[in-house]
Amino acid sequence: MTRSGLPLGIGSIGFCFGGHVVYLAATLPDIKVTASFYGGGIPNSTPGGGEPTITRTPDIKGPIYAFFGLSGWLLLLTRFLTVGLF
Repeated sequence: MTRSGLPLGIGSIGFCFGGHVVYLAATLPDIKVTASFYGGGIPNSTPGGGEPTITRTPDIKGPIYAFFGLSGWLLLLTRFLTVGLF
């Protein structure tokens, strides 16, 4: 517990490949909040293989902030909109 009385939690932040990894890590119960910057490959791959990471989105219970650039990411953003992330 903090001095404010709120429980402590673990947050994660990552950029590029790290943005993808923290998005995946956000599915773990100990991760309470996540910031993913330019998480490459989230809609179409997963580290180590298997179903794309985006299919695990319903497993994310805490807030997730995903940041993407405006140039060259339109297709990626469209895929996120398709699965209802935004």
